[in-house]
Amino acid sequence: MRTLLLAALLAATAAPFAVPSATAAETGTMTSRALDKAISAALDASAAAWSRSDLDAFMALYEHSPDIVYINASGMTRGYEGIRAMYASRFAKGEPMGELSIALLEVKQVGPDYAFVTGRYTLKMADGKTATGLTTLLFHAAHGQWRIVSDHTS
Repeated sequence: MRTLLLAALLAATAAPFAVPSATAAETGTMTSRALDKAISAALDASAAAWSRSDLDAFMALYEHSPDIVYINASGMTRGYEGIRAMYASRFAKGEPMGELSIALLEVKQVGPDYAFVTGRYTLKMADGKTATGLTTLLFHAAHGQWRIVSDHTS
């Protein structure tokens, strides 16, 4: 099990997520192992940001675009700014965000610049409560980095 990110969950501080990506023009399709490693590294860094309540670093995993989408039981949020605003209200409370982990269930490269990730997240809160569920993430590789363009967490 890898410690990773809840997308309950994934610009300003993009450097921590500068994991190599493969595009058709650069190296062709990534090996399955390399893809898993790149996605895992990006999610690990973002989960650490969640756990230390660092919104900017957490949001660095999302592609800075008006076209990205986040879906949960409450509905759909569109665009980087909308997703950031949604998370900002949670981070602004000043309460501990909890310890986040996700078990990768499947990582599939669905094109030279896209990967579809399925996982099970677990969020352990300081009060002992635990939230768990499934997440599916569509990643896009651009400019040498993997970023989330679609996040469905339930």
